[in-house]
Amino acid sequence: MKQPSNYVAILIACGTLASASVLASGSSEDGRINAPAAEGDYLPIEKVAPMYPRRAQSRGLAGHCDLEFTVTPQGTTGDVRVIECTSSLFEQASVQAVRKFKYRPRLVNGTAIAVPGVRHRIQFEMDERSRQAIESGEPEAPAAEGDYLPIVKVVPMYPRRAQSLGLEGHCDLEFTVTPLGATADVRVIECTSSLFEQASVQAMLKFKYKPRVVDGTAIAVPGLRHRMMFQME
Repeated sequence: MKQPSNYVAILIACGTLASASVLASGSSEDGRINAPAAEGDYLPIEKVAPMYPRRAQSRGLAGHCDLEFTVTPQGTTGDVRVIECTSSLFEQASVQAVRKFKYRPRLVNGTAIAVPGVRHRIQFEMDERSRQAIESGEPEAPAAEGDYLPIVKVVPMYPRRAQSLGLEGHCDLEFTVTPLGATADVRVIECTSSLFEQASVQAMLKFKYKPRVVDGTAIAVPGLRHRMMFQME
């Protein structure tokens, strides 16, 4: 039986709405070209992609959530609130993901300060295999049966050179989920620009899974594919 994959097309952006585009007001999300790191601007260290809600996945539902938050002097996120979601099913997963983001805080005169009004869009998209499985009415194997499941997905950093060139695109990767739940044998299938390759591979190597279990034994799952999206405002 074909297993629907837990796929999230991750969009990251330069601008206010981090993963895709920018909303009107508030501080701009990571990657602003006009404030280099040397001047003390805040920068993302780690972004965790959200888990795809099972109910939304079973319905073949795609969409996004726009959120607003504060980057604290400690580099964490606070005051996370939902501005707009295409479905309420995405709200909890989006807020939980943003609360795990880590930043290098903004420094002014040697002192870390809070940056309020930062906005970020989290996009939820399913891959073609999942859509086909849902449309054909194939039942999804529950996690209790031992199928692999994503635990942590890390959003790639936008390469500075690509950002300065205004370059957008994506990378398609293939990898194996190991019996320990790590990713291995990561290889690039296709990238719209070589500038995105290293960031995509580095992010994929940080993904964590609950491994697939067969007859009580964790096994490797090869041949998995994932698309990393890079989009600017």
